[in-house]
Amino acid sequence: MATVQQVTNIMGEFYHRNKTNEDWQPFFIAYDLSIPLSYLAWAGMVTPTEASLPFIDDTWKEFCKVFEIDPLASFDNLDEFEDFIDAVG
Repeated sequence: MATVQQVTNIMGEFYHRNKTNEDWQPFFIAYDLSIPLSYLAWAGMVTPTEASLPFIDDTWKEFCKVFEIDPLASFDNLDEFEDFIDAVG
């Protein structure tokens, strides 16, 4: 299972790369707490608290669902996540 740091790094960097992509706006709006938190954690500006973990976990599950990936899978970074998607896609 991915760690909180791995999850926030992946979602944070994904947001950074896709924040202006209109196709992703509904997802970013739906998860308007944990996506920005993930971005800030990825950028090294915050550390997620215990209270934020359920939100991050729920967002990770939905993020993985979009790509049809088991949320228990572990990836070190966004590039590894995307390589996996390309390999199974």
